[in-house]
Order: sequence, then structure tokens, then C-alpha cells
Amino acid sequence: MKVEPKRINNRRVGAAPIGGFLATLGFYATDIQKVVERWKGKVPVEIIEDTFTQCAMAFHSKELRVQARTPLHWPMIADLFSATTRIYTDRTKVEYWLLTLPDVSCASTSHHSPETPAWKTWGELAQQMEANGAPREWTVNKIAKCAQKMRLGTDERLAAGLLSSPSPSEKEG
Repeated sequence: MKVEPKRINNRRVGAAPIGGFLATLGFYATDIQKVVERWKGKVPVEIIEDTFTQCAMAFHSKELRVQARTPLHWPMIADLFSATTRIYTDRTKVEYWLLTLPDVSCASTSHHSPETPAWKTWGELAQQMEANGAPREWTVNKIAKCAQKMRLGTDERLAAGLLSSPSPSEKEG
């Protein structure tokens, strides 16, 4: 029997992945990190992160709105958009699938345990990827390593704590 995560206001509650919101957008993907390294000494990292967030959100909202603080940042924005386009459109890369599947941030960092029965395993995510058209030659280990590098997944202790903690409505009653 699978246990569903607790719901608050009819929305699924998921623990943040290890890398936080930036990880769910793909900030730690290899292509993005190459751009970050290229611009790190020229532009503050906070501005790079903010600009990347705007670029990635353009793919989610289908609306392009990126604000440059100075025209000197335009080349960085172009680099970030180019890298973001690659990770959000190349279906031959594991990163694409990890960013587009809905359950990745609710995946366990290793495997099911009695404390986290509702979290998917990397094997289950691999099967879901394959069913949706991902290349079959990917191993579960390759997918898990890529997710770890991208700081996706939820630490099992955090996941267990989330599932065992009472919801706000249970605390009130």
C-alpha cells in the first residue's frame, strides 16, 4: 500500500530538493554551470542566479521577461538563455527528463525505506522516463548520479520527517 504525502489546502506537499528552488529549475545542470563559471568573476553570483531564474521561468510560463541591470549583462543573458534552451529542449539528455518529470523533487536520494514509502525510487523514475520516450540505454545509476549532481531529490531523513509530521489542520484540532 502506497502512502500519499500529506496535503495542505488540497495541494501535494513536497520537501524541497537538496538544491532548493534553483535546482528544480536546472541551475546545477552542467551547461548552466559552465556559463556560471564563465561569468562568475565579471558578474555577482546573485545576479547570475536571478537572471537564470528569469530565463528558466520563461520556459515554464511561455512568456519572456528578463530584466538586465545594465547592457553589459546582455551577453551573459544570451549565454544563460542558450544553455537553458539546451537543457529544456534536448530530449537525449538525462537533465531534460529530470527537469520535466513532475515527481523528481519528491524522489528519494537512494531508495524506498519504511519511513518514505510515498517517495519514488530512481528505478521508478527511470521506468517513467522510458515510457515517455527517454533513451533506453540509461541506467538507474546514471539517472541517480545526474540527479545528485543537479542537487535534485530529497534527503530521506527530511522526507521521513515531512511524512511523519502532522499537517497544520491536524495541529489545530
